[in-house]
Amino acid sequence: MLRLIKTHRGFTLIEVMVALTIVALAIPAMLASVSGVVDSTSRMEKQIHAGWIAQNKLQEIRLTKELQNEVPKTRQRDTLEFAGQEWDWLVDVTEQESIVGKVYRFDIKVGEKGAKDKEWLAVLQGYMGE
Repeated sequence: MLRLIKTHRGFTLIEVMVALTIVALAIPAMLASVSGVVDSTSRMEKQIHAGWIAQNKLQEIRLTKELQNEVPKTRQRDTLEFAGQEWDWLVDVTEQESIVGKVYRFDIKVGEKGAKDKEWLAVLQGYMGE
């Protein structure tokens, strides 16, 4: 008597459809997650660049005092190009009296060009005596 050996090869149509359904549900969730990571990375990169600009402005103020022997005493605001992007920066100067004489506080704020005042990406404070 001959026996027929039945071998199964491949997947059934139902198994393939279930697998495709699982993949179809997983892909949008993964894309949303990747999109969030990309947005977060872009924002962090902008904050780092803004921080560098603020630190550069504070160093410019220190160098102005050292080389020209004068402290900037008025508000400064301008736009510059850095890392292929336009940036707005603002330096507010506050004069304060102390035991050792006049001290100036510099509030340096940096944001993307055209951003509103409350949308600064970096804020840095520095102090300097006269």
